[in-house]
Amino acid sequence: MRDAVDLLSEVVGWLALPRGNLVWDLLLVIFTVVLIPFLIEFRQKKRWLPAKHTLYKRLFLSTDNLIHNLVPVRVRMRESISVWYHFGRSLSIGGRSYGEDGAEVRNLEAEDFKQSVEELAKRPELLSISRQSMNSALSRSSAILADEPQLNELVSNLDERFDQAISTLDRHRQGSESMEQVTVIFSILALTAYDLLEWLANQATATDHDSAR
Repeated sequence: MRDAVDLLSEVVGWLALPRGNLVWDLLLVIFTVVLIPFLIEFRQKKRWLPAKHTLYKRLFLSTDNLIHNLVPVRVRMRESISVWYHFGRSLSIGGRSYGEDGAEVRNLEAEDFKQSVEELAKRPELLSISRQSMNSALSRSSAILADEPQLNELVSNLDERFDQAISTLDRHRQGSESMEQVTVIFSILALTAYDLLEWLANQATATDHDSAR
């Protein structure tokens, strides 16, 4: 015990020397330049987490429903809610299964979207509803998107493809756009939507499989 006290006394005495003062100055610089900004950033991220989780959940639901409306009927018939996603403390939401690594979507050819295009040409409001749902989820989320560059890019890409699909479908309904061109645009929209859905699924704080429920 006495040895420990003597050692502590020596350390305190050394810190009182000029060289010891330099150590104190260095520690103060580290605390000011590194630790304080880190703590501030950590608190800001923690403060934004509930809003982020709400955004992720709403975007997930909107994107999943969009893909459901785009894929062919044969894919819809094979869909099943096999994974339940938790975003923060909110209730879990079910995610449709599109095969391993989204193969049910990624392996589709443009011509596979012909039936979906025909359905949406008769009921174009379905596409508009999907767009409104996504816009509603994104309202007042500029700060979150600024903090998530990858999400911002995915959303921007989908937004661009959405505009393209809606305008192309409108021209097709007026007879000025071929079915072949529309199906190509819709296949790209589906792939872009799945990229966002996959990213959102990876942000879930927890997942449950049906076998575990």
